[in-house]
Amino acid sequence: MKKFLLVSFLICCTLFADINTTKKELDFREKITNSYHGFLNNIDCYIADYEDINQSNYKKISKNKLYLIFSFKNSKDNPLQKNLYLKANIRLPQTQKKLEITLSKQTINDMDNQNIDANNERALEDEKLHVGFKYYLYKERYSIIFAKLGFRLHSPFGIYGEFAMQKSYFYHTLQTILESNIYYYINKDYIKASAAITFFKPLSDTYILEQKNEVLLDYESKSRKLKQTLRLYHFINTKTRMQYQLTYASFDDDVCNLCQDWYGANINFHHNVKKWLFFEVIPQVLKRRENSFEFEKIVTINFGITFSK
Repeated sequence: MKKFLLVSFLICCTLFADINTTKKELDFREKITNSYHGFLNNIDCYIADYEDINQSNYKKISKNKLYLIFSFKNSKDNPLQKNLYLKANIRLPQTQKKLEITLSKQTINDMDNQNIDANNERALEDEKLHVGFKYYLYKERYSIIFAKLGFRLHSPFGIYGEFAMQKSYFYHTLQTILESNIYYYINKDYIKASAAITFFKPLSDTYILEQKNEVLLDYESKSRKLKQTLRLYHFINTKTRMQYQLTYASFDDDVCNLCQDWYGANINFHHNVKKWLFFEVIPQVLKRRENSFEFEKIVTINFGITFSK
């Protein structure tokens, strides 16, 4: 724990020692951002079969953001876990109505992944980087149907397919989202599926309440996992927000009927230091069946750099 705090302190000092952005820092970020957008523009030009830069299309391309995130997680069993990953939803002018390219970290546990990609690929038990090609079969304001081909960019390398549907309903200020996903792991030849219903209710200008019910089906192990989550979003100001979360999970198989799996609580503090720089602190407590429901404490600290115009 002491080593973890020391490393976090040194990183904070390095990042925030000179809070005023220097010209060198701007040049560094602009260079990476321009290279990123130039690469996307070359792909778009290739698809459209033209060589010169189309200024209108380039403005659309420049709206794409790339996030570089350094993550440090400390727990009793794993004193210091370090992760470095990218996040992006890439939309090109020539394909944006039908196709997206995604870079994301994925995990079955929302509490580990809530601030990264909480609404994407939650049925995958993986925290490493994935690249996906998402094709929209149907896309309207409140309804989407898409198919996706995903690639796991680490050992063991793997390919999976996904088919998903999502529909939103509104009743006064209450929003309800229905969603379902089916995953097919090509290299292992087995299927997983998930379904969820989520309710959003604004309580005021600064608070939003979310309640989510989710089920995960694993056809290989013939098991089902159920999870209920309650979240309160608190928007303190334009730079700072907090998220409070309670989660209860159970499982069901041939031996056990709706047995307690794990439960926990966490707080997510997110602060934008600059337009391009943010950090998050996520303390978490939980009890899990595989650890005989012993009390566990986990602290995650994330530092993120945004490359954008």
